[in-house]
Amino acid sequence: MMASNEELIYNKVLELYPSSMKTLTEVSKNTTGDNKLLESDYLTFDFDIVENCHISYTNRLHKSPDSLIYYNKALYFVEFKEGNACTLDIRAKIHEAVATLHTICVKYLPQISREDFFNLNIKYAVVMRKGNPSTFLNTLHITKNKFHLKNLEGYLLKRTKVTNNPEDIFNLFRLISDGNLVSLNVYNREHGFESFSA
Repeated sequence: MMASNEELIYNKVLELYPSSMKTLTEVSKNTTGDNKLLESDYLTFDFDIVENCHISYTNRLHKSPDSLIYYNKALYFVEFKEGNACTLDIRAKIHEAVATLHTICVKYLPQISREDFFNLNIKYAVVMRKGNPSTFLNTLHITKNKFHLKNLEGYLLKRTKVTNNPEDIFNLFRLISDGNLVSLNVYNREHGFESFSA
């Protein structure tokens, strides 16, 4: 069976950065406060270390989502954030990540045409730390309107998701890990953590 373009790209990134697999615990940590958002030994690709390889790019490290996961012919970028995240920062990260993938394709995977690249199945999830218990309507507002990512669907991305719901976070990682993530602790601000297992 022939590999999808998404799988070819993911495998190339793994080849270029062989020591980039880290646990969800590591990639979800808040770097300023060293607070973990998730706790799991499940390994995921740390996209923060990937460099843009365009010849005119002087600062090769850039803003990027924290993690990249390949599942079912799709590339999933995941960003882990505290509640005070900036909309421009969240949007810039996915723009830079897609641009970086494009430079990798141009340099290492020339068989993926520009047209094929812009037809890739790329999805973006922003996973946020839950704060005070909120009403259903507040949670709905957060997931539908936070960061204004929906207007990127059909342009750069096939689908976007923003969530701070611990059960939703567990279900997301159960799905994109192809069921390999079996347990997860999700930390919030006030109440310790919630544990989930399959």
